[in-house]
Amino acid sequence: MEINKSHIANYNFTKSTKFPIINKLMEIDELSVTNYISTKPTKLMEIDELSVPNYISTKPTKFPILMKISKPHKPHKPPKQQMHYDGDLIASQFIAYFYQTWISNPETLLNDGVIKSHTKLKYNNNMYKGPDFIEHLKMFSCPDLQFIDCNSDIIDSGSRQIYILVTGTITNLSSTYTFSQSFVIVFATEIGDETKPKIKSKKWILNNSILIIKQ
Repeated sequence: MEINKSHIANYNFTKSTKFPIINKLMEIDELSVTNYISTKPTKLMEIDELSVPNYISTKPTKFPILMKISKPHKPHKPPKQQMHYDGDLIASQFIAYFYQTWISNPETLLNDGVIKSHTKLKYNNNMYKGPDFIEHLKMFSCPDLQFIDCNSDIIDSGSRQIYILVTGTITNLSSTYTFSQSFVIVFATEIGDETKPKIKSKKWILNNSILIIKQ
């Protein structure tokens, strides 16, 4: 560029998207820049001595004489291991456990943490939750209670949630009924009690159930 000697001392600018950092209408001969830092200087200007004493920029990240500072590299975290399980096996174990416990002692379902305070049972359009769920099961409990000719179907959602449908016959010494019952069981985090609130574990729990009994 053909220029005469000019000297530029102080200036301010608010937009710094292009270099040179001075008005294009000014023609200069000698520019000095001290402490020049650029990530891409080759395509901007070919200069020998360039001096920029003071400048103010509102968008410094696009200004060529400022280096973009990258964040320190964080160590790579290994991916979380996926839980592999057999949905059919989990479902069959749950069915056996649930009905055997219903016959022997329904309170065990609550004590073992399989039924939670939020677990819901719907029966005859009535909703029973947590401890009320257990009390309702006790209404059917008797020494000769049996569940026979049971069949089951399951759907494993693949996200640690299994849908179960059980159909069969419920009997005691005085009567026989057909029944169907659905379950949704989930693999969920269990938080410790008041004595050990920070202790966490994961287990299969019953989320909700629908029970239908017909004569």
